[in-house]
Amino acid sequence: MSHTVKELKASGKFAKLSAAKKRMLEEDWQREHQAGTSSADLLVNAVPPSAEVAVVDNAPVLEVSEETEETSYILEDDDDIPEDHNTFDGNVATDERKKMTFPEGLRRWALASKISLAHVNDLLLLVRDTTDYYVPKDARTFLNTPTRVGSQIATVAGGQLWYQGIETALQNYFSNTKPTIDRLDINLSMDGIPVYNNGPTQLWPILMQLHNISGTPVLVIGVFCGSSKPNNCEDYLRPLVTELNQLLESGFKIGGKQYHVNLRLIVADSPARAFIKGAAYFNAIHGCMKCKCVGVHVKDARKVIFENSEAEKRTDAEFRSGLYAAHYKRPSPLIEIKNFNIVENVIVGDRLHLIDLGVTKKLLKGWSHGGLEPFTKWSSKECDRINKLFKLIEFPSEITDRTLRPLHYLHYWKGTEYRTFLHYASLAILSDFLNEGAFHHFKLYFCAVTFLSSNYYSQYWEYAGSLLKTFVNQFGTIYSRNHLTSNIHNLIHVSEEVDRFGPLHTFSTYRFENHLQIIKGLIRSGSKTLQQVICRLGERKECNVAAEETLESYPKLKIKNSEVICYVRNGFVLKTGNKDSWFLTKSNHIMQYSSATTEASNIIKIEGHVLPNHIPAFSYPCCANLINTFRATMDNLVASTVTINLTEIKCKLVAARTSKQTEFIFTPLLHTLGWEEL
Repeated sequence: MSHTVKELKASGKFAKLSAAKKRMLEEDWQREHQAGTSSADLLVNAVPPSAEVAVVDNAPVLEVSEETEETSYILEDDDDIPEDHNTFDGNVATDERKKMTFPEGLRRWALASKISLAHVNDLLLLVRDTTDYYVPKDARTFLNTPTRVGSQIATVAGGQLWYQGIETALQNYFSNTKPTIDRLDINLSMDGIPVYNNGPTQLWPILMQLHNISGTPVLVIGVFCGSSKPNNCEDYLRPLVTELNQLLESGFKIGGKQYHVNLRLIVADSPARAFIKGAAYFNAIHGCMKCKCVGVHVKDARKVIFENSEAEKRTDAEFRSGLYAAHYKRPSPLIEIKNFNIVENVIVGDRLHLIDLGVTKKLLKGWSHGGLEPFTKWSSKECDRINKLFKLIEFPSEITDRTLRPLHYLHYWKGTEYRTFLHYASLAILSDFLNEGAFHHFKLYFCAVTFLSSNYYSQYWEYAGSLLKTFVNQFGTIYSRNHLTSNIHNLIHVSEEVDRFGPLHTFSTYRFENHLQIIKGLIRSGSKTLQQVICRLGERKECNVAAEETLESYPKLKIKNSEVICYVRNGFVLKTGNKDSWFLTKSNHIMQYSSATTEASNIIKIEGHVLPNHIPAFSYPCCANLINTFRATMDNLVASTVTINLTEIKCKLVAARTSKQTEFIFTPLLHTLGWEEL
């Protein structure tokens, strides 16, 4: 609850805040003159990089984390980056921050911290009354809140649409620097999100990501707001298609330099995908987007199943010519996009919805909660044993999910938790809780998804497609034909998309879904929803710009508390202890990291303990050597250390304990494979 300055003065809190602010500024002033720092550094000193804001009796208090740079967690890949965690220090490069004035830095901090306008007003009054810095009285002036946003909104069927455009978004993002490449490959995503728990209002943003420029955030192209999804995709997508065709043909200029634009793909979940294409929905008998498989309606199960995995593929030419009358239900502007394959370039193999929240969730929930008849669900004792095994697994720092929650929380698991379970925990656990047929069947899926998740395994992508086809064909036998839903069927099309676009994470909706939550968080009240979103996006525009990239040098060593930490590259760290110490050499030796040294010519040497007598974790459907997955007993760890060159490391390993206390399954941390080429 916000308070006016008058109320703060009456309660005595205003005097306390003013006195605290004065003391802080006096200390900063003394440090500035003693150490020769610039006044632009005052904000950095006042708000430490790791500070978090807590509220005690409605008064903001800074809490400084004891965690240092060396102990901070590294995220597994771009899909895991929490975009809403926009700390001031994380958003702004050090050199850029030092050039800021105090008001500029304060504005950046207020925007990144999502401070309400009322609280910003209170802070501005405090700064005006207690410092010599000039800041406006009104937060809207201070934050450069856009005006007359209503004139930017068009009324369309079912609601309102704001469309700023691809070129405008790119011009804003590259306002301070130019792209270093001539062609920008873009990914687009459309999806809806409910805004309020007690009302029907929905937002349907159009989001964009630059595929071939690393580190770029998701950019908002337009937003629809209504009491339901747009009434038709014509009004919703027409401005996008019109601009796209202009950009695809003529490109655009930044700072006088011409750039080309290429629409790489469009990704969405199943309902949104059917809506934007004007196609039959996933639960219709002609609902497959990629092939002509005709579904069968199972009356008892009240669902449509797809049993044919050999159906003829759909083509762009036939789609556009109107040959798919039962599949292409409603006109869509997307078919007018130039040089865009409406069948191949609208993705069905989205990692988040098809794999993690789709098939993996279906399997795990069916095994533990039931629903995969005739498979008998695990008993409560078996679930308790599995939950205990979850607690024993120490995941590396690079994985955002530190632990897996118990099985009775499966309904609340995030997509990343299902992903972590599949790649790094499933083999160690499931062999004791599935019968041989079900476990062999699962390994078809495990191996295929592993192959398709990394460029390192690109030579096996076609083989992965055959594994998935076998998995789908056997699914109805292992469980029941009633479970052959569209998610299971769509697995047969995933390897083709990976072969066309790259590993699964390069065309997933993870980052787009994260950004939907960010947009939802911009709304502060129940009125003028779309106008609020536009204003908040306008305020944050200056903070969301490309900056000159400062490349860190890797590999490197750091010493903390007498421990030598080896940063192999960004997102690949070796430390002592069980969770961050295991790695695989190029000669397929498992080793545990002990220390590292730098020798002449900056050659880094790694010291570690060898774990001998490891064997492939399985032999069906292929030897586990192909995916660098092994089984070993910790009792065999050699006490003496050996020294190898850093370049002999193949990848980092995740060690998951099995039900046998000293036995572990070692699986590669996928993004560390091929680390020398990244």
